[in-house]
Amino acid sequence: MSQESDSRRPRGTTGRIQQIVRVMVRYGFSEWVRMLRLDRAVPGIRRLTFRKGRAGVPEGASRWEIVRLALEELGPTFIKLGQLLSGRSDVLPPELTRELSKLQDSVSPIPTQEVTPAIRNEIGRPIDEVFRSFDEQPTASASIAQVHRAVLRTGEVVALKLQRPEIREIIEKDLDILAFLARLAERHIHAVRHLEPSALVRQLRRVIRN
Repeated sequence: MSQESDSRRPRGTTGRIQQIVRVMVRYGFSEWVRMLRLDRAVPGIRRLTFRKGRAGVPEGASRWEIVRLALEELGPTFIKLGQLLSGRSDVLPPELTRELSKLQDSVSPIPTQEVTPAIRNEIGRPIDEVFRSFDEQPTASASIAQVHRAVLRTGEVVALKLQRPEIREIIEKDLDILAFLARLAERHIHAVRHLEPSALVRQLRRVIRN
C-alpha cells in the first residue's frame, strides 16, 4: 500500500510535504500524520520528531483556534481551504466554521523595490508611458496579490492588481499536495469520507484559479 501511495505522490513535493508535517506536529496534529500514513508514503517523514504537546501555540487556545493558526502558517492555499470550509456548517462543527471564518488573507506587501520592475515587465513598457501616476504603496495586500492605485494617461483612476512573484507555482504545488492528502484521507480515515476530500480540493482549485 505504501508503494501505491508513494507512486501517486506529486513529483518534487517531498520537501514541502515535510514542511507541512512539521507544522502539523508542532500544532499537535501528529496523530493525523499517522492516520494518513504519511510516514509510509513520503520519504523522510519517519525521521521527524513526533512530539506530544503544542509547541508555540498560545496558552489557552481552543483546538479550533489551533486549526486556524496552523492553516495561516501553512500559507495562501491552506488559508483559502479554511475559508472554503468555513461555509460548510452543514458538516463541520459550528465552533470550527466560526473560527475558520476569522482566517485573514492579509500579509506583508511585496517589497517596494520589486513592485515597479514587476509591473514594467508585465506591461512591456515604461510605467510613465501608461500611467500618469502610480502609487508604489499598496492599498491592500493579500496572500495571492496586492492592489495599487494608479491614474491612466487618460485621467481614469484604476486599481492595479499585482500577483505575488511565483505565487502560481507555489499554489499549484500545494493544490497537488492537497489532492494527494485527500486521496490518503479517503483511503485511510473513514470519518472524513462524508466531506468528499477530493471533490473539495477540486472545488478549491477552481476557486483559486478563478
